[in-house]
Amino acid sequence: MPRDARDIFILGMGGGLIADIISRGKNFFADAVYVLSAAAHDHALRRFLYENNFFIGDEIPVKENGRISIVMRAFESDKIFPQPSDFECEIGRNLIEKKTPLVREYAAGILKRELLKLKGLQKANAPDESKLERARRLICELNDFIKT
Repeated sequence: MPRDARDIFILGMGGGLIADIISRGKNFFADAVYVLSAAAHDHALRRFLYENNFFIGDEIPVKENGRISIVMRAFESDKIFPQPSDFECEIGRNLIEKKTPLVREYAAGILKRELLKLKGLQKANAPDESKLERARRLICELNDFIKT
């Protein structure tokens, strides 16, 4: 495999799998720019990138056939970034700043998912209080984001 690749495109897989692919190849392509789009679990991919000192240069929401996908451009950095909140992992720091109607629609989809997750947690025989609190906090942040 050539070591001079500068742009690496990884698209259409789950966020966890994309993170695993990057993790396994990041020493091989140390100076590459990654163009990424997860089919699911964007939050897992963002958390991996934030926690492994990748700079997410931009994120662009794209809507096709009623589904919103996020395309990210990221590269490894020497800088250590602040630990992300759950909200930042769900929406993305760049998208939080953009706050376009499409980003709000994307956030509304995440809100719907989190409300279902909370309902399931509440029905559990012995609900995990920390997971309940995390879900409630995230739901409040999503609601605030969508309304403002």
